[in-house]
Amino acid sequence: LVLARQAGSAAAFDPLIAALEAEHQVVRGALGAARAAWKGQAQVSGERFEELAPALNAARLPSLLITGTSAEPLDDAKAWAWGKSKSIPTLAFVDSWVNLKARFTDATGAWLGDLPGHILVIDEASKRHLAAAGMAAERIHVVGTPVLDAVVAKRRPPPDQAEGLTLLFARDRKSTRLNSSHR
Repeated sequence: LVLARQAGSAAAFDPLIAALEAEHQVVRGALGAARAAWKGQAQVSGERFEELAPALNAARLPSLLITGTSAEPLDDAKAWAWGKSKSIPTLAFVDSWVNLKARFTDATGAWLGDLPGHILVIDEASKRHLAAAGMAAERIHVVGTPVLDAVVAKRRPPPDQAEGLTLLFARDRKSTRLNSSHR
């Protein structure tokens, strides 16, 4: 079961889901903005986790629960608690450098009682920050970013110098061809 609440988490999970689907059945659970991001691809969806729980309880239990993290840690914790109650290993992916501790604490700043078994972060800096905030370091794992890994995997080899270089400027969506003499 891959559960996302934010559109960014849904996008980050797409390459992971594609890789997992080659050998496993993957169920997408969409909450909040992830519902629009996955445009009907989610097998279960709702605004809050408790809306998904009845369908999840009625289905075959997953062997793994992978979630995103969000600005709604109390609801995210309900998913982790559900997984723990069913003896399902839980992993939470943090796809941002922003508000790392807040993704796992309540309004007072106290760590949530229900945390995921493993926290997956994009880099060593995120791991250091969470550990310095008090999260158990052995729970935190650096995994990179699935979306960027997918982009890197699809990159083309560098062009021949005689061929020139094609650049795409995302700001204005214009493509410009440069001769190798303009490098």
